[in-house]
Amino acid sequence: MIRAGKSKQSTPKRKALGQSRLIFGKQREAKPFQCLECSLSYSPSVIQDIAAHAKHHDLHLCGKRWSPKWGEVVQSFSRSIPVKHRRNNNDCGPVTGAKEICTGAGTDQIVQISKTRSSEVKATLEIMHIVNEELQAPHDENHFWIGDSGINNNTQRRSLKSSDGSAFAYIRGGRAVGIITVEILNEVDERGRWMICDSAHVVPGVRPPVKLGISRIWVCKKERGGHIATRLLEAARHHTISGLEIAKWEMAWSQPSESGGKLAKSYNSVNHPKSGNVLIPCYI
Repeated sequence: MIRAGKSKQSTPKRKALGQSRLIFGKQREAKPFQCLECSLSYSPSVIQDIAAHAKHHDLHLCGKRWSPKWGEVVQSFSRSIPVKHRRNNNDCGPVTGAKEICTGAGTDQIVQISKTRSSEVKATLEIMHIVNEELQAPHDENHFWIGDSGINNNTQRRSLKSSDGSAFAYIRGGRAVGIITVEILNEVDERGRWMICDSAHVVPGVRPPVKLGISRIWVCKKERGGHIATRLLEAARHHTISGLEIAKWEMAWSQPSESGGKLAKSYNSVNHPKSGNVLIPCYI
């Protein structure tokens, strides 16, 4: 019952509770920013962001730490190593200290990933995540080198019926510093095309009988410019299909990026005899 002479009082609303965050020193001024070296945006005041950036940064610049038990060695390369003084042996950052340089010896390896070994597949998928992020490419195009264990949807299951392939990693100094994934193409599907290098236009009505599709190729930032990508291409050309001789032009590219287009032009482009155009083999 409402008594005369007294107004009805409204019930005050309860404040929504939120998670408090402790801020120490200069953290109050910190704002999210993008790392100039690895391009990852993160907040330096959030512990989880710091850890995520450290992992991404290390892999993007220096490659993934790699177990010697992972992968079957298909090629080895001896090389001279410029050795400089570092802060510590595990540091992947800039070299500091004395300027003296001595020369050591080392061995690089290219290994083929086994579809039946989950540890190898998992490690390679970690690299592929970085690759796809950098290339802004789909993350669901691994079915052909993973096999049945990596199929997660019906689309990939249908694709596998006419598709197989392999992944190869380039190992240097205990890290996988480069990766390539290639798809074995069925000629009856006629997926091959010629792309004009200068315009990126596809030549109409021509279906080159390509045998391998280069799905992804990547080298970590600190190892670029050292012919690692070319070595990976050659390893894939010679070891994906055992006993089959594959010409360079029979390896097709999947929507090459700007840097990928330069690599394709130097590795397996051809000159059209009439037009003089430089053509790159591609596939869809």
